[in-house]
Amino acid sequence: MVALLRADGLRVSRKRVRRLMRLVGIVPLGPRSRTSKPGTGHKIYPYLRRDLKLDRADQVWCADLA
Repeated sequence: MVALLRADGLRVSRKRVRRLMRLVGIVPLGPRSRTSKPGTGHKIYPYLRRDLKLDRADQVWCADLA
């Protein structure tokens, strides 16, 4: 927005444009995070501990085979 206004010959700063856009209610559109969308072909594994009652130590173990 600042670049467009400066190309038209107006002397504006980034802070002034931001303040005026906030005052008018203009919100810029930008890329959104896509962290919660699974990829195509992504397999959803079942949650195996859903019905287990964990009431003692060493009842459930985990391993990482990388």
